[in-house]
Amino acid sequence: MPDKTTVYFGVYTHAESPDEAKIQNAGSVNRVIELPTGRGIEGKSIPTNSYSLYSQYYWSDSTGEQRINGYNVTTTMPVQDQSIEEPGKLLCLRRGGNQSD
Repeated sequence: MPDKTTVYFGVYTHAESPDEAKIQNAGSVNRVIELPTGRGIEGKSIPTNSYSLYSQYYWSDSTGEQRINGYNVTTTMPVQDQSIEEPGKLLCLRRGGNQSD
C-alpha cells in the first residue's frame, strides 16, 4: 500500500540576459520553497531536480536571420517523502493566504 508521495513544483523564467534570467528564477524558486517550508516541511525534502538555462531564438522569414530573443531558465523541485494525504494540501497553498479546501 503506498504511503509516501512526491509533488513537483516548477519555475520558468524568461529574461533578456542569462544573468537576469538566473537572478529572477532564483527569486521565484525561493518564494516557491517558502510555501511548503512554511507548513513545516524541511528544506532537505525539496531538492532541485533539474535546472536548465537556454537561449530562446527568433527566426525572421523576411531576412532569413536567426537571433537570440532572450534566455530561459527552468527549475523543478520535488517535495519528497510526504504523507499520501498531503498532495492536495501542498497544491492548494497560496503565498500569503491559506489552504483552499
